[in-house]
Amino acid sequence: VWLTRDGVVLTAGDNDAGQLGRSGKRSKPGKVDSIEHLQVEDIGTGDGFTIMVAKLDGRLLGVGRGERGQLGMGAADRENKEKVKFSSALGDEQLLTIAAGEAHCAGLSRA
Repeated sequence: VWLTRDGVVLTAGDNDAGQLGRSGKRSKPGKVDSIEHLQVEDIGTGDGFTIMVAKLDGRLLGVGRGERGQLGMGAADRENKEKVKFSSALGDEQLLTIAAGEAHCAGLSRA
């Protein structure tokens, strides 16, 4: 997963859990079309998932494997794994930066 200076997310590689935000395995980097209109501030990756912070408002986005709750989306973690979703778990909390491990995430808020 790559983040350009312009806030565009590019993904490539194995996609067994939908962590690329695009369908199928990808051998070349490409844009995540569903968030092409959105600038991203930071990215993190774990075992089968990707998390992102929206530049405009600091909201958390996630895609891929989330069975352990690492995307912060409750039951939605088991559905539409290739679809990038905003997390509602943090409410109006705005994030500055994020990090991810094998099956967990951490963030630093703006407040």
